[in-house]
Amino acid sequence: MSLIIAIVSGQGKSAPASLETLASLFQSTQRLAEEEPWALAILPGSGINPETVGLMLDTLLPHGLQEIHLSGGSWVEGGMSYKREGMGMGIGEGEWGIWRSHEQQIREVRLITDAAWQEHVLTMGQ
Repeated sequence: MSLIIAIVSGQGKSAPASLETLASLFQSTQRLAEEEPWALAILPGSGINPETVGLMLDTLLPHGLQEIHLSGGSWVEGGMSYKREGMGMGIGEGEWGIWRSHEQQIREVRLITDAAWQEHVLTMGQ
């Protein structure tokens, strides 16, 4: 059996903004898994943070959600002292910004996710 993982935002700007499409994708993959000798895992990603993860979990856990993807960070000022005209560090907010993951944001998502999973397991057992 092969496992194919698809990291998706649900064809929208972010995963939390595309919950209806993601729910449909989960339903489709469940049907495919019953019919085909391979598995497809949907891994929602983009826009997941402590403010958005709760609704996403409430909506998608009943459809088979088992994992999520997030960077848990934001763009911050790069702190470069010399900034050559016409050059930059890459994409993001401002030409000289850099992406940094934030430990506390990731911990908050983890706490919310663990609580939602426990509630989901209890609900399924009833």
